[in-house]
Amino acid sequence: TCSPYSRYDEGAKITWEVVSTHILTVSSLGYQYLPESSTIEVAPGYILGLQTATGDAVLGRVSVGLDQPDVFDPTALTVGATIDALSTSSLTERHAIRAIASGGTQVHLPFLFTQAGTFPLTATASTKTLLGFPASTGTTNVVVEEGVNLAIIASPVYSITAQPVAFEVLPHTGNNVLYNWTVSDGSEYLQSSARVLSHTFSARG
Repeated sequence: TCSPYSRYDEGAKITWEVVSTHILTVSSLGYQYLPESSTIEVAPGYILGLQTATGDAVLGRVSVGLDQPDVFDPTALTVGATIDALSTSSLTERHAIRAIASGGTQVHLPFLFTQAGTFPLTATASTKTLLGFPASTGTTNVVVEEGVNLAIIASPVYSITAQPVAFEVLPHTGNNVLYNWTVSDGSEYLQSSARVLSHTFSARG
């Protein structure tokens, strides 16, 4: 046979302090949510607890096949109050669900630059749920350089051995361009800024 594991062998292991309370009116079954105006600031380690009004049914969750309410405190909870001994009707009742820790928001805004240059960028972040809360502004500079659009090599179709032959990269866009030449006979010319390469073949091929 299977039976629920005893999750609480004694009173609460730590003391909790109530930092915020919000009223949620439950008028129907199913998922419930706090309206956007009820902003809750949370931090790592916070717990989200549910307390029902006097005479209301105890809110519960499904566990091991049965509806079991969360650990609860029978007294009224007010901001600043401490909870150091939770009263439960069963040692197998679940712990209050853990809150999600608030973290930094990451915003990704794709943008296509169509010309080179230095562009100042300013972003102002504010919250629409906390009206009047000071906004934060950040500024940076984006240096945009024009890229290379193509690399076409102009060269003779035939050449002879032991005589220099010129290879040229035709004009293209971009600045501060470096060229790495690799010839199939094993020769390499790396980090060259010249668009023209002079090379001498020593064997036919």
